Amino acid sequence: DISGAEFYDTILDIAPSPLDANAIWVGTDDGLIQRTADGGAHWSNVTPPFVAPWGRVPAVEPSRVSAGRAYAVVDRHVMGDRHPYILATEDGGASWTSIVRGLPADQPARVVREDPVNANVLYAGLEQGVWYSLDRGAHWRSFRFEMPPTSVHDLRIAPRERDLVAGTHGRGVYIFDDLTPIEGLAAAENGRAPVLFAPLPATTWYYWWKSQYGTWDTGCCSPTGTFAAFDPPYGAAISYYLPRPLPKNPILEVRDARGALVRRIEGTNDSGINRIAWNLTSEPPEPWHDTGEWNQGPSDGAPVVPGKYTLQLHAGSTPLEQALDVLPDPRAAWTQSDYVARAAFLTELNNELSSMDVALNRLDRLRLHARGAMLREATLARDAFTSGVRNPEDDQLMPDQVRERLTILAGTVALSQGPPLPPHYREAQAVRADYERAMNRYRHFIEDYHIPVTP
Repeated sequence: DISGAEFYDTILDIAPSPLDANAIWVGTDDGLIQRTADGGAHWSNVTPPFVAPWGRVPAVEPSRVSAGRAYAVVDRHVMGDRHPYILATEDGGASWTSIVRGLPADQPARVVREDPVNANVLYAGLEQGVWYSLDRGAHWRSFRFEMPPTSVHDLRIAPRERDLVAGTHGRGVYIFDDLTPIEGLAAAENGRAPVLFAPLPATTWYYWWKSQYGTWDTGCCSPTGTFAAFDPPYGAAISYYLPRPLPKNPILEVRDARGALVRRIEGTNDSGINRIAWNLTSEPPEPWHDTGEWNQGPSDGAPVVPGKYTLQLHAGSTPLEQALDVLPDPRAAWTQSDYVARAAFLTELNNELSSMDVALNRLDRLRLHARGAMLREATLARDAFTSGVRNPEDDQLMPDQVRERLTILAGTVALSQGPPLPPHYREAQAVRADYERAMNRYRHFIEDYHIPVTP
């Protein structure tokens, strides 16, 4: 390419030790690994003699737990040698060990990284994907999942999110969210019992936000239309390990600081690592079945308040528990009392909606078999709750009844993501009065026709 790159030896990686500021490792494009122990005053060639010459050393990874430990990659594919070369030293480069057992023999290695939490866990980028080791390179396993078979030239670990970020040659950037289960996988496999991994804190992100372009959702595209990929599922990522599939799917329960049940989630039932997401909401209200899917009711309950929660995984005779911190959005100006007010407001609306939908479902069943006066009274009780919309545009022609007013009010506050304002409270009070009248009519109908309390 006449750029001159072929004519001069080049340093490809400079890697200072995180434990010793005077210890610096260097990898070069002519296959050498150099190290200084005195801040650069003197350098030593610590290249292992058993590696054939004239490779490239694109990555050296000093350990975070031992000043003498490091890992290095040698890439010799330009010499016609497609074998992977990943090396480990415990004594500052005086001696090296090859750690490639389990790696494909025809894929050059590009990078190796040590996990910042569990130093026994290593990640390697090869010509066709990512690999990981739970025993410092003694054995390797594929970490590709849905990644295409692409050359991975660099790997980084985000310190706060603990995400593994892979930079590839020609396929863009890939991210594996939350390495916690990988960091604890060896212990889980050795224990041969279900394990609930400790979750990272979850943040109640304000996920609609203003920009100079207006309001837009961060989950898909930028304002200019440039593709920006999807975010991970909102809320808490919860990972657990099963040594084998269970007779039935495990159940995850979320409880608040008082021990009250907040949400129940059915988990997956695969052997190995399973992951589900809790979107930081409570149980949804009862749905109304005899209406369009769009109008049956929200699939989630009220958003929870930032605070401390307990996860309980029912995957055996004894529940497995882990603590979970739910944090407020650091960008938002809302106080804890604002979060409490919003959750209480929406919870009360959801409770009213749930009670109405239980009544509506019962009235719909009764009307299938009722005749004469009973059918008329059941229909009047039903009409006190809802205008009977069937299609999304019906409410343009039909006057809103208490159920329509309640769902509109709940949706308005939910989309605002802030605490309810005085107009919201006034509308809630007016809706509550109509709700009580409709519920009283329903109760009188049940009593007048001596319908059993149990549906």
